[in-house]
Amino acid sequence: MAAKKKAKKAAKKAAPKKKVAKKAAPKKAAKKVAKKVAPKKVAKKAAPKKKAAPKKKAAPAPAAAPAAPEAAPAGESGGGDAGAGEGSGDGSSEPPRGKPRPEVTGNAAVKSGDAAPYFELAADDDSTVKLSDLRGKKVVLYFYPRDNTPGCTIEARDFSALQREFESKNAVVLGVSTDNLDAHRKFKRTCELSVKLLSDPEKLVHGAYGAWGEKNMYGRKVMGTIRSTFVINEDGKIARVWPKVKVEDHALHVLNSL
Repeated sequence: MAAKKKAKKAAKKAAPKKKVAKKAAPKKAAKKVAKKVAPKKVAKKAAPKKKAAPKKKAAPAPAAAPAAPEAAPAGESGGGDAGAGEGSGDGSSEPPRGKPRPEVTGNAAVKSGDAAPYFELAADDDSTVKLSDLRGKKVVLYFYPRDNTPGCTIEARDFSALQREFESKNAVVLGVSTDNLDAHRKFKRTCELSVKLLSDPEKLVHGAYGAWGEKNMYGRKVMGTIRSTFVINEDGKIARVWPKVKVEDHALHVLNSL
């Protein structure tokens, strides 16, 4: 009997614990539910915002093309002045007077035996030189890029030094460039030249003789004076042509060809 009583007491004491356990169960379930729900809330908050599409940068404006040089420095292939340019640049050129002349064409095919293209140009001594007035004489007409530049100075001094020898062969020497008369006079004074210099600022005579055209300047194609020399005989015809001149001893070669 005593053993049965003890067993009943033990059962009564254990009963409340089971009830407490049953009550506590819902709390654990709630916690589990909360854990399951929590990540969803965090995920919603952590969802990255859509980034705004980057603004397209405006395309840079194209750079302006450099102006093509009208009067390119000398230095043509086959000889000439490195770094020398055409024209005097002071805008005071005096236009030649007289009859209309042909338009600039550049690289004209003037060769031996052809009639020399007519010219009428102002000279540094204020005279007007006409080809028609030189009939009966040999004319050495040499085109050069610019006054007072290294190669052009050597060429002009060599022709001046040999001027008496040219005259003894019934020849007159005329230098032609696009420089104006003031530049020619200064060039003659500075370098003590005696050769007569003619001004062709419009490049018309250059074009008629093929002394104006495209040439290679430091690997770049430019338009400019092509250093060249023409011998015109007493009848007004082309006797000899040097299309691309090297200045060293050029005047002497021309003299020896007369």
